[in-house]
Amino acid sequence: MGAFSTSLTTTVFSQRGMWRFETPPRRAVPNGLPSSSTQHCFPRGSYLHSTPLFSHSWHTDITYIATGEGWLYLATWLDLATREIVGYSMADHHRAGLVVDALKMAAGRGQLKPGCIAHSDRGSEYTSDELRREIGRLGLRQSMGRTGSCFDNAAAESFFALLKEEIGTRRWPDRSSARADIFAFVETFYNRQRLRRHPRWGYLTPLETRQRLEQEHALVA
Repeated sequence: MGAFSTSLTTTVFSQRGMWRFETPPRRAVPNGLPSSSTQHCFPRGSYLHSTPLFSHSWHTDITYIATGEGWLYLATWLDLATREIVGYSMADHHRAGLVVDALKMAAGRGQLKPGCIAHSDRGSEYTSDELRREIGRLGLRQSMGRTGSCFDNAAAESFFALLKEEIGTRRWPDRSSARADIFAFVETFYNRQRLRRHPRWGYLTPLETRQRLEQEHALVA
């Protein structure tokens, strides 16, 4: 199996063409703040990264996948405590609706807790009215990373590096085959089989980590 670069900010050139793995420029979303704007009232969240509670802090990001039909954009929501991908969506665009669809999937799985933090970078998809309305409807608290910091959303970005490295495919023939491989990676392998070292319980999958935290929460309650 081939390997992707684990640096999402590095431009990789193939001898047979140009490949870009960094996030492409994002278009402004109507009625949203531009991605470089500092004029928002959302918390800037380096303090959000230490919680041990599942469904307390969800982090989102967007990456893009090369196919013979053009780019396929993937948005995910990751539970910071378990590293489980709780929601995701794929489309041929990266408008705010892509992130909203992934959030609706996450909420529909029944893991949402009141006051959960929805953390992102400062892209225009995340400052859009459409996403803010959905976050308000679900009773979440919105947070954004600090200007110029690549660390505030590192958990979400590291998942994309892992996905591209472990799937190994650099270019799919079409969007449908890319969708199928990404679905299988998330649902069959990453959430249920891939082990990650937990500081208290040793090596567990994201699903097992969530189950441990749910059991612990039930005992306390």
